[in-house]
Amino acid sequence: MKSLFSGFGKVFSFTLKHHISTPAYKRTLVIILLVLFLAPAVVMPVVELTSKKEDSRQVNVEEWIVADLSGAEDPDWSILSYLYPGSSVTVFGDVESAFARAGDPGRTLCLVFGKDDGGYTFDVLSPETSLLDEKDAEAASGVIRENAYLLVFSRLDLEGADPDLFAPILSGSSSPDGEKADPASSVRDVVVVILPYVVLFLLYFMILFFGIGVANSVIAEKNSKLMDLMLVSVKTDGLLLGKVCAIALSGVIQFSLYILGTAAGFAAGTALVKAINPDTDMGVVRFIDSLSFFKGVFSVTGVLLTLVIFMAGFFLYCALASIGGAVAGKQEDLGSANILFTIVLVFSYMLTINPGGAGVKSAGWVEWFPFTSILVLPGKIILGLVSPLRVFGALAIIVATAVLVIMLAAKIYRMMIFYRGNTPRIGDVLKNVFTKN
Repeated sequence: MKSLFSGFGKVFSFTLKHHISTPAYKRTLVIILLVLFLAPAVVMPVVELTSKKEDSRQVNVEEWIVADLSGAEDPDWSILSYLYPGSSVTVFGDVESAFARAGDPGRTLCLVFGKDDGGYTFDVLSPETSLLDEKDAEAASGVIRENAYLLVFSRLDLEGADPDLFAPILSGSSSPDGEKADPASSVRDVVVVILPYVVLFLLYFMILFFGIGVANSVIAEKNSKLMDLMLVSVKTDGLLLGKVCAIALSGVIQFSLYILGTAAGFAAGTALVKAINPDTDMGVVRFIDSLSFFKGVFSVTGVLLTLVIFMAGFFLYCALASIGGAVAGKQEDLGSANILFTIVLVFSYMLTINPGGAGVKSAGWVEWFPFTSILVLPGKIILGLVSPLRVFGALAIIVATAVLVIMLAAKIYRMMIFYRGNTPRIGDVLKNVFTKN
């Protein structure tokens, strides 16, 4: 095996250094990193600064004038005095009387309540003579919407009802023995459903983008005179293994930097938003603050095993892409020559998704077949749903398959690099592959 892959180290170091030092690689890396960092770091503070805060304004209402158009007899609107302590409430059965009463100057708002076939309607208005403006009315309208069920319920004729009946209800959860539920357990339930999808899509697009890069690199160097010299001292198996490993590693480095840049952008955006408004209720900030719960979901061992299986699977598909680069004689032929890579990737993706959107398949042969196991296992390993024995078994199959694919690509590469004349037919390629040389 040592002689078969001789020259691997030299090809690997040369290809990695050459690939990551190209202007295109550096330029793309810097531009995308800046976009991924600046997008959340700039957008989050801007959204916080421009978001409307009227609903949270504290409005001092001295009098509520209610026009109750529902036709109810002696409706009770005293609940408004609970929502706005110190305010008085005057109720009328029509809008004209209510607006006539609202003619007196003061910190007054008018509430028009109606009922139709679609349900109840609320309109909060600021009379012309009121000391409160339209923004105050909008803020009060937000409070009314949030407590609409209390306003409707309080109007019901419940004689002798306990006042606590109209109080807001706060709910919680606890375990059967009376103890509070573990927040990490709730987070885990959500992550179990979402994470396999996230890992599946992440790996799928990473393979799709960087796999094509492997095929392009193989074609470019196969057509250069440098390869004619290298093949004198380097085995084709070692040549392709070195190139695939180098380009796969450069892809992992690039993608890891993208993830770190995005995380740094969200961290900076969160810090700026909290500096602007320490009491912000922005959903992204609340989610980031809740990430501490994940400490009880993931283990260090699970994360490390996930990274290993992730990189092994990525390497396998890059090896598969090298077959297309070995077959294609020039750049224009890559689309048709790389059809094997595309078919295997797409079909593997389809096989890992349950029909009807029921989720990612959780058991069966898809966890052992190398081209599908790498799409299924990472999300399950990080959640601790797969035993270490199964992980190492699947890892051995993936690595062995990748080596076999590299050897297959080397045979095709060797045939195409020295072939002269018309393009060989499929039969000629297969004959050469299964012939000892």
